[in-house]
Amino acid sequence: MQYDYEIARNEVNLLKEKIPIHLSQHPFNSQSIVQSPMINSLPKSNLQQQLYSQYKKIIEHTKENRLKIYCQSAKMKIKHCQKQLNLTMDETWKINKILSPQHKQLTPIMLDIMDKCLTNITARIACIYNFKRKIFDVKSTV
Repeated sequence: MQYDYEIARNEVNLLKEKIPIHLSQHPFNSQSIVQSPMINSLPKSNLQQQLYSQYKKIIEHTKENRLKIYCQSAKMKIKHCQKQLNLTMDETWKINKILSPQHKQLTPIMLDIMDKCLTNITARIACIYNFKRKIFDVKSTV
């Protein structure tokens, strides 16, 4: 659960950081619009230009909306993972508190090991996403 939460959190941070850079480096190219036979059948006129202009705006808007929806879904995943992690940890602590001292399942050493594992998960995922950032930076300079 900690792993899923950290992945989602780092993914959102990466998206927030890299999407504006990607959009600025890859502006919309009107040449990439698929030519519409129906629009092309019109005589060259203002109407044809207006239709292509509207077509371009719709495509740009759709692209931006897709990226926003992707970011929103990643943020929702963070909330879900955080909630699951909190519920699991709360349940673990609750069970451990109920047990008598001689029957406690989580000794101080085990708690320390759990804490170190969670710290290692966080550090490992941070390292992976720092590497991803560097790859994106290299790709953008090539």
